[in-house]
Amino acid sequence: MYRYMWYDTQLPERFCDEIRNVLEENEGRLQNSRTLGEESSHIRDSDNYWIPDSHWINSFCSHYINLANRENFKYDIYPGYQNNVIQYSLYKEDKFYGWHTDTIHDDKDESRKLSFSLQLSNYDEYTGGDLQMIDEENEMYIGPKAKGSIIIFDSRLRHRVRKVTSGERRSLVGWVMGPRWK
Repeated sequence: MYRYMWYDTQLPERFCDEIRNVLEENEGRLQNSRTLGEESSHIRDSDNYWIPDSHWINSFCSHYINLANRENFKYDIYPGYQNNVIQYSLYKEDKFYGWHTDTIHDDKDESRKLSFSLQLSNYDEYTGGDLQMIDEENEMYIGPKAKGSIIIFDSRLRHRVRKVTSGERRSLVGWVMGPRWK
């Protein structure tokens, strides 16, 4: 089993552009990102807003999450996303998200199991901003930067988004829950 999987440019560019158009129309809703509800600009400095999972944009991500889970992870997961939302994230110049994991446990005895990131910017629209992951053996992996690529990974995997040095990095991210790890 691999701790991450990605599907390069699975979504046609015009489909990604349509998603971006819908999201950019709502950029007035962008707020400074928080970590677990707290201001934490030393860990994370980016902007985001939440998209309910009933929105058409979210449905195709579920396909790839379920495919990766069936082909690789084989985790016991629930349908849908944590809190029934996914996040639109925007990293402008000098914005970043430091090393972290997405692991949480809630009061319903559930855990985040899988995380995903869908690239909505193409590699030539920004510099820096690499999604980096590091495994238990300290092997470093860099996620694909091509528009339409989706990466699905174990929520316990340490990862970060390096500082964007120019341009803008746009992505959709989300988390899938399941019963607490045993």
